[in-house]
Amino acid sequence: VCGDVSMSPIDFDTGSLGSSSVSSKNFELPITHNLTVNAKSGSTFTINQGVALLPGSEMNIEEGANVTIENITLTGGNINDNNGGGVYVAYNAIFTMGNGATISNCTGYNGGGVYVQSGTFNMNGGTISDCIAEQGGGVYVLGGTFTMYGGIIGKEIKENDLSKIHSWE
Repeated sequence: VCGDVSMSPIDFDTGSLGSSSVSSKNFELPITHNLTVNAKSGSTFTINQGVALLPGSEMNIEEGANVTIENITLTGGNINDNNGGGVYVAYNAIFTMGNGATISNCTGYNGGGVYVQSGTFNMNGGTISDCIAEQGGGVYVLGGTFTMYGGIIGKEIKENDLSKIHSWE
């Protein structure tokens, strides 16, 4: 897809299961344009990087992109030797996490859940949990902005750092 995309609300026809899952076959999902993903409330939509057994962030939000997620789960992102196991937010990019969104079971060198490098992360709701990192198991910010209006950051497992949020200027 080239250009801005908005999918809200998404109604996944999953029959009696009531859920849908996407398994990444590549290292990461690079996002270069504006994107809004809002699954229909009550349904379950999961992007599971772990199923592919390959390293990579769930979402790599590149310079200038504006991404909003609601009612979806990002899980299994594993980028041990690099930053942002769940979501990597690049320079001048904006990531907004809303109600019903979950980032879980992700691993990164810094920012197991979300790594922000000179970008902006607005957490309006949702949960970041069970993420592993050397620093900032939940969120790591390097020269960017993180604003938490709501949601939960909890149950992180850290290697050498006791913080759920780690920030450097």
